[in-house]
Amino acid sequence: MELKVLTGFSKEVYKSVYNQDVHVGFVRGDYKWADRKLLLFEESICVVSKDAVDLQELPNLPRIDYETDPLFLALLENWWTGHYAQPPMVGMEVDKADTCTEMVANGLGYAILPRFVLKGKEHLFTQALTDKHGKTIEQSAALVARCFGHHGDQHFSGRKKLVDSPILSKYRIGRDRHIAWLAHDD
Repeated sequence: MELKVLTGFSKEVYKSVYNQDVHVGFVRGDYKWADRKLLLFEESICVVSKDAVDLQELPNLPRIDYETDPLFLALLENWWTGHYAQPPMVGMEVDKADTCTEMVANGLGYAILPRFVLKGKEHLFTQALTDKHGKTIEQSAALVARCFGHHGDQHFSGRKKLVDSPILSKYRIGRDRHIAWLAHDD
């Protein structure tokens, strides 16, 4: 079996697996899935800034946004509108979470990011987002797979081995992109 690695936002990866363009994908967010799905982990969503901030003051502080997946954006917007009557004061929009983190580290504003992006950035102030009841806002990361076919089918068998591999249960998704795998059986 030969594997090809493709990257993209979770929505793109989800569509690729759903449309059977790829067999296995790693996605972040609460994507509904009727076939094989393995929850890898959940991570908290945090307000990040160079210095400590009072969350009540966020609407008055410059926010740095970055290009992200629609489900994550909806999660942020739902949290924001549940806590504030006014929109955020977005002072900067960048293309990647890593770029956003660097802007924050240079004191140019705050950001709302998944905790995994902050590895190696322990010097930054972070505070997990919570809902009105004090429960931490989290985002899941999961492996989704299309295991169609008959159990005797060698194509199904190769995909099943990949999906059931113990290695995948320990896999951690890369920085701010998501991975889909395309299997080619010889």
